[in-house]
Amino acid sequence: MGTFLQCKFGRTKNNSRIKTTAGTGISEYSQLLAKDIVIYQDRIAVKEKNLREILELEQFKGYCQVFDKFLFGTVTKSLLLLHCYPIERFLVNGKPYFRGDHDISLRKFQAYLGLGYSYQVSGDTSAKQDKVKKSWKGSDLVRSHLYAHAMVTICPNKPAKTEIIAKLKNSWLNSRNHTYFTRNEKTGQKIEVTQEIPSFKALGKDGLCRLLFYETRLLYQLLTRNLVK
Repeated sequence: MGTFLQCKFGRTKNNSRIKTTAGTGISEYSQLLAKDIVIYQDRIAVKEKNLREILELEQFKGYCQVFDKFLFGTVTKSLLLLHCYPIERFLVNGKPYFRGDHDISLRKFQAYLGLGYSYQVSGDTSAKQDKVKKSWKGSDLVRSHLYAHAMVTICPNKPAKTEIIAKLKNSWLNSRNHTYFTRNEKTGQKIEVTQEIPSFKALGKDGLCRLLFYETRLLYQLLTRNLVK
């Protein structure tokens, strides 16, 4: 320990930059920067207070009760309301719209929250097949806040504070079994199939994207179940 301190002190003592500034106090430039940071934070605090007052309005009460199950912060709640209020905007005659087995209302909801895809074909005829480029569409701002929320609230291996967060954490950390039914092509007999699905965490970056899709699907289901008459 003593050797470590001696080495560290030696490096500090011989640092030319520290030699010329030691004992001079905080520069005027640093003080101005610190003042700017404090002013900026004060402005943010005022704006967040205004947002909280808006979120407490009666027409948003049901939405915020659902958001609280996901532990969303003030800014994220506000962005979600901005993009998904009223939830009926995604429905047809008060009900989800399906095309075959696909819930189009859910897809539209997720696209509004920045979780939609667009596909671009390069048209490169020299290749054996056209190159397809997949890119995000929808609100980049909402998607970035959902991403940050997942990294801070869902992904860390710490106790969950709500039932929804526990469900999301379980999907992130643990593999799970998915059971579905199919038919034998020869006999036409209905067969039950159980498939083990790896945890989202095991899938890396793609797993985090899948987690966001799963989270927004749960959000959509709770909003439609609790708020649509």
